[in-house]
Amino acid sequence: MYEICAKFFTKNQVDTLVNGKRANKWYNKDIASCIGLRSISPKCYKYMYYNICISALSTLRTWAAKIVLEPGIITSVVNLMKRKGETMTENEKLTVLSFDETYLSKTMSYKKKREQIWGPHKCVQVVMARGIISPWKQPIYYNFDEPMTKD
Repeated sequence: MYEICAKFFTKNQVDTLVNGKRANKWYNKDIASCIGLRSISPKCYKYMYYNICISALSTLRTWAAKIVLEPGIITSVVNLMKRKGETMTENEKLTVLSFDETYLSKTMSYKKKREQIWGPHKCVQVVMARGIISPWKQPIYYNFDEPMTKD
């Protein structure tokens, strides 16, 4: 049973399935897989939470709140992608980078947790990594009011 479930669940999640009781500690891989599941299907996540014992929504929110999203390369996302890449086939790993510039409303915002004021900004540059064969995409870089160059 473990071998079959290991294709779809993390080790901690399989142990929870087999033993029937919640894990004492959810690891980053467990939480990341739950966030992925919830982003694909909130109904499926809810069903799995109530019937199979996966990480609670409050755990996902607490974990996600710790992700640092400062302008520049989004290292926490790159690290998640690195972990996800360990389970992907070579074809699923085929990637293209796309560059996008979006114009903003030139308003200011206050980030309470970091006590920072952001803005006003004219535009944001975003670099997205996208799967060529498999349907996934992920922002890996962003910066405000800076033209994209080859460097």
